[in-house]
Amino acid sequence: MRKIFILSLIALTAFLLCSCRVEQWKSAIFKKPTESELISASRIVFTNNKEKALKFTVADPKVISQIASILSNRKEVNLYPGIEADYTINVYLANGGERIYEYWMGALEYKKEVNLKGEGDVYYNIPESLDLYILNSTKMYLRPNNFVSLYTQVISQCISMLDKNSVGDTTVGVDIKSDRRMRRFTMSYEEEPLFAGIEAAGYKIEAFKEESEYDYTLSFVTNTYNPKKASITVEAIKNPDQINRTFIAEAILENNSTWTIQKLEETN
Repeated sequence: MRKIFILSLIALTAFLLCSCRVEQWKSAIFKKPTESELISASRIVFTNNKEKALKFTVADPKVISQIASILSNRKEVNLYPGIEADYTINVYLANGGERIYEYWMGALEYKKEVNLKGEGDVYYNIPESLDLYILNSTKMYLRPNNFVSLYTQVISQCISMLDKNSVGDTTVGVDIKSDRRMRRFTMSYEEEPLFAGIEAAGYKIEAFKEESEYDYTLSFVTNTYNPKKASITVEAIKNPDQINRTFIAEAILENNSTWTIQKLEETN
C-alpha cells in the first residue's frame, strides 16, 4: 500500500512539474515582446495602408534599436481610434518570429491618445513618435506644408463657384481618396480637420460615400507640389445629369505659414 502511495505521489509531482513547464512555455510564446527581443530583429518593414506599394525596410541595427526602444516604451490606452492606421509595421525577430503593429501618424500634432495597435487588438500610446522615420524614408517632407490648410482653402473656393439649388442646401460629396498622388501622404488623423475646415455658404459638405446621393460629387488631384507651392485640379460633377466642371488652383505658401491662392480658373 505504501509503495502504491509513493508511486502515486511521484506521478502527481511529475504531472505538476510538466504542467508548470507547459504554462511557462505558453507564457513565453504569448508574452508581450520585450525591448531586447525587438532589438535583436533582423529587419523592420513599414507598409503604407493606403498605398501598399509604398513600403520601406529598416535593416540598420542602430536604427532597429531606436525603433525597438520606441515600440517598447508604450502605455496601454483603452480607446479605439475608429479610423484606418497609416502604416503596418512588421518586425521580424531573430528567432524567426514576427510581431505586427499598426501605426497612426500625427497623433501628437492632433492631440490623439492612440498611435499604436499591438497584437490582440490592444491599443497604445508611444511617447516618442515614429513619424520622423517615416517622413525621411518616404520623402513625405516634400509634401506641401500646412497640408490641411491648403486643401481646405482650395476645395472651399471651388465649391463656392458651383451653382446652388434654388431651395435648401446644395449637397457636395468630397472624395478625399480621389487624389492618389497625395493619398499616401495624407495622415488618417488629418481627414477629420480637413473636412471640418471646408466651408462654403449654402452648401452642405460631406465625405463622399458610394451609397449616398449628392447634388455634386467633387474629386481632386495634385498636379505638382513642393513644401511651398502646389497646383491642384478639382473636378465637380453635377448629379444626376453628369455635367462636369473642372477648376485649376495654383497656390503658394507665404511667410512659411499662410497659403495664398494666386490663380483659380475654370477650364471648361
